[in-house]
Amino acid sequence: MAGSIKKQPNGKYLLTAYCGYDAKGKQVRIRKTIEAKSDREAQKKLALFVAEVENGGIAQTANMTLAEFADYWLEKHAKMHLADRTLERQLGILKTRILPTLGHLKIDKIKPSHVLHLKQQLIDCERLDRKAGKLSLRSVEMNLGLLRSMLNKAVKWKLISTNPCQDVDIPKPKHRKIPIYDEQQLAIFLRLLDSEPTKYKLMAMLALTTGLRRSEMFGLEWQHINFNKRTCSIEQSSLYIVGKGLITKEPKTELSARLVAAPTITMELFKQHYEDQRIEQDKLQDMWCGSNRVFTTWDGRPMHPDTFNTWLKKFIKKHNLPHISPHSFRHMSATFALQQGIYLKSVSSRLGHAKTSTTADIYAHALQSVDREIADKMDSFLDSINGNQILN
Repeated sequence: MAGSIKKQPNGKYLLTAYCGYDAKGKQVRIRKTIEAKSDREAQKKLALFVAEVENGGIAQTANMTLAEFADYWLEKHAKMHLADRTLERQLGILKTRILPTLGHLKIDKIKPSHVLHLKQQLIDCERLDRKAGKLSLRSVEMNLGLLRSMLNKAVKWKLISTNPCQDVDIPKPKHRKIPIYDEQQLAIFLRLLDSEPTKYKLMAMLALTTGLRRSEMFGLEWQHINFNKRTCSIEQSSLYIVGKGLITKEPKTELSARLVAAPTITMELFKQHYEDQRIEQDKLQDMWCGSNRVFTTWDGRPMHPDTFNTWLKKFIKKHNLPHISPHSFRHMSATFALQQGIYLKSVSSRLGHAKTSTTADIYAHALQSVDREIADKMDSFLDSINGNQILN
């Protein structure tokens, strides 16, 4: 690979590496401006620069557009460090909003004004899911946050000197409330649930009584269930990824791999479901696929996690109940536990949160209820031992 040097009027040197020709027959040139004490030193730096370009070093990305850098970021970082579901979501964000607006710009030419333009466009644009209204502030935050994160990598890799996103405020959405049932609504739900097939009763009760994530529930296999000790061992998750289908992966975080105790009612449903599954297996014999999953299709293959959503939506509509999602059961499990006075640390560990602060942030409403109950109990305690003499 050839290279050349041109001394600039300001005393610096412009290095050029020639990298063949593109599809249109135009010579590809990678340039870099350096400082050197002499022509000889500049020649040495040119040799190093050409070698770096020739060996596929980062210097080759110096003239990239944001769209080209996105591919580079994908190969050098995202595929190696992001979970499949996170990667799928971020690629969707890139292709839908960010790249159509800024993808044509060279990464070293992106200015705060360009990011501000994207921000305003996100705030003003319509939703793509055909629902009424504008894009949510959460979606705006995710778009701008992803762009900032990507360009932080570009700074770290010395492709650009500063991140233009740093000077643009990212809107902070209000915490999204997950709908849950109160005790009376839950009692009605459970009464109606009793007439459902065992596998659906188990789905709902398992989520409610253990707080497992949906992906954790559908990753369960029978060897993970200990009937004697009444525990579920969370060792894997089952997810659906567009283009890949159902995949099995490690739990979300290190603390997500855990042993969760289940109440007697849930374990009894496990036993009933196990017997039902064995009966189906005997009927199908060689047609049974034998995945050993707790939740399976009619022929024993791992069940799609969206089955929970589909069943719950039909069940709620059939009985005219308030809307909830599968994730609502996890929130109800934590909320009711905290309201019963269970320690925050215990609830956090049961949910598999990496930090207790995460649990505290999400369930602040439940903690406030517990805090009021503590104050009321303190009133009763002081009244019992002091008879309100302080106020008399």
